[in-house]
Amino acid sequence: MEEEVLEEWSVWSCLLSSPGYTLMAGMFCGFLANIVSRQLPGATRAGGVVRDLATRVAEGPAKMVLVVRTDLGMAKGKAAAQCAHAAVMCYKKALEEQPAVLSSWETLGQTKVCVKVGSEEELLHLAGLAKAAGLVTGVVRDAGRTQVEAGSFTVLGIGPAPLAQVEVITGHLKLY
Repeated sequence: MEEEVLEEWSVWSCLLSSPGYTLMAGMFCGFLANIVSRQLPGATRAGGVVRDLATRVAEGPAKMVLVVRTDLGMAKGKAAAQCAHAAVMCYKKALEEQPAVLSSWETLGQTKVCVKVGSEEELLHLAGLAKAAGLVTGVVRDAGRTQVEAGSFTVLGIGPAPLAQVEVITGHLKLY
């Protein structure tokens, strides 16, 4: 009797340790988990996340462009602070105006690029083009407490928006 039990255990041991069995058992468990997860409350939400991510990837990347005026002579730290103001301004607007694009931008890396212009007129012209294209924009006006005159337009934020749309407006500008 002991020999039969030992022989039977040896057969099961061999079967359970084989790579083919492990693969089949894993696939079967995954199949069952998929069926069970679809029956749980909120299950479509989990599937929706994967579909949503796939849609975002298919639509392509989005980015935010920060356009800095160089004619004001701002120090790098001042320009960085003004860019931060513009980025926050655009983020808040995108939450309300473009939540799907914002979500895509967040999912795919939150690309931000700083470029430069040489005048207020050029900055405001770009702001007008971006608004006309339906993109999120934010223009920073300085309070005038440090390096620049109060009310000066320092930085324009555009986006987050689909890469192709932003490139039409800012693709010709040089990096800051």
